[in-house]
Amino acid sequence: MLLFASRAPASKSPLKPLTVDATGRPKARLSTPRMKFLRFFLLSMIDVLCVSYILFQDVEGNIMTSNATNSSIKDEQAIRALLQMLTNPYTPTKVLSSRFHWVRPNHFHFDPEKKLLRNLDTGKAVDLGNATAIGKKHQFVWYNKEHRRTVMELTDKFESAKNPWEIFSITQALRDSINTRVFVTALLYLLESREDFQHVKIPSIAQVLPDLFFPEVALNSKQEDNNIQWKEGLLERTRRQVFPQVPNFSPQFFPGAFPQPFFRAGVTPNSEQQRPPLFVEWHLGQRRTDIAAEEELAYWREDFLLNGHHWHWHLVHQLGRPSVRRHRKGEQFYYMHRNMVVRYNWERLSLGMDLVEAYEDLKTPIREGYSPRFNGGTGERWGAREPNTQPQDVNRELNITLNQMEVWRTRLQRAIRTRTIMRRDGIEIAMRDVDIPMGGRLGIDILGDATESDWFTSDNYQFYGDYHNFGHYIISATHDPKGLLNEPLGIMSEPVTAVRDPIFFRWHKHIDDLFEMYKISQRPYSRFELSLPGVELVNAGLMDSSSEPNVLHTFFRTSVYNARFGIDFMKEESDTDYRPVVVRTRHLDHRPFSYLLQINNHLPTRKKVVVRIFMAPKEDSWGQPMTFSQQRRQWGEMDVFDVDLVPGLNSVTRLSRQSSILGRERFARRGQPGSDFFDYFGCGWPPHLLLPRGTTSGMKFQVFIMLTDADRDLISTSRVPRNSFCVPPQENFQDRRPMGFPLDRRMRMGSTLTIAELFEVYPNALVVDVDVMHVE
Repeated sequence: MLLFASRAPASKSPLKPLTVDATGRPKARLSTPRMKFLRFFLLSMIDVLCVSYILFQDVEGNIMTSNATNSSIKDEQAIRALLQMLTNPYTPTKVLSSRFHWVRPNHFHFDPEKKLLRNLDTGKAVDLGNATAIGKKHQFVWYNKEHRRTVMELTDKFESAKNPWEIFSITQALRDSINTRVFVTALLYLLESREDFQHVKIPSIAQVLPDLFFPEVALNSKQEDNNIQWKEGLLERTRRQVFPQVPNFSPQFFPGAFPQPFFRAGVTPNSEQQRPPLFVEWHLGQRRTDIAAEEELAYWREDFLLNGHHWHWHLVHQLGRPSVRRHRKGEQFYYMHRNMVVRYNWERLSLGMDLVEAYEDLKTPIREGYSPRFNGGTGERWGAREPNTQPQDVNRELNITLNQMEVWRTRLQRAIRTRTIMRRDGIEIAMRDVDIPMGGRLGIDILGDATESDWFTSDNYQFYGDYHNFGHYIISATHDPKGLLNEPLGIMSEPVTAVRDPIFFRWHKHIDDLFEMYKISQRPYSRFELSLPGVELVNAGLMDSSSEPNVLHTFFRTSVYNARFGIDFMKEESDTDYRPVVVRTRHLDHRPFSYLLQINNHLPTRKKVVVRIFMAPKEDSWGQPMTFSQQRRQWGEMDVFDVDLVPGLNSVTRLSRQSSILGRERFARRGQPGSDFFDYFGCGWPPHLLLPRGTTSGMKFQVFIMLTDADRDLISTSRVPRNSFCVPPQENFQDRRPMGFPLDRRMRMGSTLTIAELFEVYPNALVVDVDVMHVE
């Protein structure tokens, strides 16, 4: 298991910087013959074992100091070298090796023609097979299962290495022959899965591959390398508008960038010696879709932390191997994506729009056009889709017919209606969420694995197909389904970009409709399942800094993101021509708030309970109050946590930033070492998007709070704090209840009664009316 970890400033690193001369060699402090010999010997050992610390200052913040001494210095220097490779993905290895004075290991040699990786120490050769199947400059497509298989095979080769130094040696031999996206994805997955990297804080995908987040104006460096005359300008890198100077704006710049990659505008620089940065302005006003109302939601769909969260979820949960257990992975797919659609609907209602409409028939035109206006990391722009484009059979890297997709959808629907699914051996197994035998799986988990499938997770991949993933692929190829125009695929082909396109939410509304068919087939929860005898939720409210009860405030904030990595490839921070690159972006945010609860424990002993908090709009798009049945699919999880109650009245305060759904990657700061917050590789919902936008007059929402029995509900074997959207490999989801309980199923009388009326008979539940007010 790997956790994000910030660290102390680089000056506190156990690896002390050396004083260097003009050549980069450490200076001798004495000149006696003995000291000269010692100096020669030490320099030789340093050349063999170490990578110069001076040149690794950019990644020092990624090494957690409390654990650094547990590994050899050789392995720690290898980790720093790997991080430099990761954060300079487009720089040739020879350039990095020369620039950072790496010792190039001679343990491995790769023959790109024979695809053989040879260990020069043992003479043994390993066939890399499909690990190099994707060309260096070819487009990597996540929703192509063969491309994901390529990443897995490369990861397997890395996994076989004994230690980080051997991984570094293999990487040195392979890196320039491997597709950049394949290399980055495999290395990121490796860093989060291996125990010997557990003290490494992994950079976000936006840091590593900013070209997938920040589009369109050339930012070509003319720096030449002294050794091979290599220029970044040859890659034709593109970015948005660049401002050499921004009046009245002086951001703080962190040289290493990793301890605090996000920081706010308007603070004082911490070094007078820094040159003014290059500013990349993120313009949301540039139109990407032909429908004006959809364009108003660009601030939400284009949010790069939201897109990074979606990419990371698929990396953690979808990318893996049969040997890596993913607890309730299929149910996680359903639940996380349902919450994405729910929160998208919150934004639509805030702007006076209708709820998102499902795109359920691939044989009908897609009414929304979309032009991403930025490139996909290969130097080519993503493919654009014209309005009312009709999807067709695809014959590119994959061959998919619309008829085959219809067959898969029909089979999934039949499995839902009969509540059985056919295994590969032809035996039908029951899908249900109640009375599960010991060691059995929830039906929603089985259905999720069949819908968002892989060959090793689906119970019958050949029969039920790859409906969700191939739907993404077909939509991404609508502009050039046969590849006759040699156009790149559209952004729906990648989880790191797909959220930007309005069709993403229409497609996932259709996928969620399949899960809803299953959910309504399950019996309603009984009174016993919903009750908590002896515990009463007496009062509940929400409060932010305005001190006005049950009124929450949102606003737009301009933040700055240090995007130097993956953009410019300077030799070192002291270069006279060095200029950091920062991105200014305007995003939705909210005032921090708290939940204030009064709970009466009528029992004579202490009682541990689970507090479940959800939020939903109170009114539909016409301003009419919704019944429970109308509202049920609009509830989004806000927080789930446990609390230990003493006998009598208990006052509980829970901060919004402690939410169980949030990741720790944020604009202002990162999680700190030793924190109790979930901090797993950035996985989790962006903190600044916890609340919907709301309206200037105050949009009516309801917050549903329920207490349940922790002794019955919680699994306490997990080594990490709870996160409702992310389950690390080999860990258990910490709640025995179905995800979304108790609002995931229908209730008797739900079509006529409101949620407040349905739950007024349960002392352990309350509904609080709140207003979400947007401040211009």
